[in-house]
Amino acid sequence: MMLAAIIDAHVKVWQETGTGALEAFLATLRMRRDEIEALCRLPDDIAASMKDLGLYRALAPRALGGDERSPADFLRLVESLSAADGSVGWVASFAGAVVYLAGLPPHRFEQFYADGPDVAFAAGLFPVQPVRRQGDKLILSGRWKFASGCSGADWLGAGIVIDDEGQSAKPRVIIFPRAQAQLIADWKVLGLAGTGSYDLVLTDVAIEADWSFVRGGGTTRTEPIYHFPVIPFSALNHAIVGVGCALGALNEAGAAPASERSAASLAAATARLLAARALIYRQTEHVWAHVQSGQPVPARDQGLLRMAAKSAAEAAIAACHAALAATDPDDAAARKNVSRHLRDALVVGQHAFLSPAVYEQAGQLLLGGPAPPGFI
Repeated sequence: MMLAAIIDAHVKVWQETGTGALEAFLATLRMRRDEIEALCRLPDDIAASMKDLGLYRALAPRALGGDERSPADFLRLVESLSAADGSVGWVASFAGAVVYLAGLPPHRFEQFYADGPDVAFAAGLFPVQPVRRQGDKLILSGRWKFASGCSGADWLGAGIVIDDEGQSAKPRVIIFPRAQAQLIADWKVLGLAGTGSYDLVLTDVAIEADWSFVRGGGTTRTEPIYHFPVIPFSALNHAIVGVGCALGALNEAGAAPASERSAASLAAATARLLAARALIYRQTEHVWAHVQSGQPVPARDQGLLRMAAKSAAEAAIAACHAALAATDPDDAAARKNVSRHLRDALVVGQHAFLSPAVYEQAGQLLLGGPAPPGFI
């Protein structure tokens, strides 16, 4: 299908400006989707290859060996990976969490990259757990859920509130080497099955307090990427996984539609997907230009990023449904792959950053109201 050209264009851009291994890696993913889904996490060699691709160095500072790519470049890579396998794309999307980590004190942020820029990070932020202070350390005990990609991570994070800061304190994230947590392999699901979104368990683990920071509470870095709005960027990172899944589903639909009705539905869903996708990249580039110029990003522009992400997640699900309806009933392999894309896109759409409340909150901004807390 013609939509393969969109994926190919991303691959070409990435390989011209970075590693040349992406095209071969995507082919490998398409061959190993059943294995990833059955394992319920990414195989170790695939997790390692994601480092070789430059995924984790993409947004890292040049001063620390990273590539400092633009937000749109990062989204294109995640979209391409998601078109091959949604679980790989979902894990890859969390490489964007480095923009949050810039809330660490400078010496801790640099220590995070002490061994180079190819550092894989995963986090189980919820439910936020109370921790107690002991001198200059925090004592962690609890269980955190949905740490996607944790089995292949170098560092982990957990959502916390510090007891002595009171109930009104903002939740924080604390990070630590993976070896300090127990991973509970309890991820048995139908959508995004290969993400290994395990629970993290820590029992009386002491971590220096300055390894924690308020999530989205600011940055200690001067590089422009760390001044891109972090919450909208996270929403985009997740939504683009659904878009990639939908592109993959439409491309793999295979034979011509069995009826005029399915052909019309496929065309309508494709148009909606491509429009929503275009808004993501247009608005991302618009906001990026603000950031690079040193101008503050208007709240409405940030709200439009959230709206774009939500709209794209919905359009992706509809496109996957249309692709499945148009797939040849006798083509078992194609139906299996398209069905997997649909299941993955459905789970993407359930993320909190892509909830129905996004439209109501964004609408308040469009009507001149203040940004709801935690929205941008």
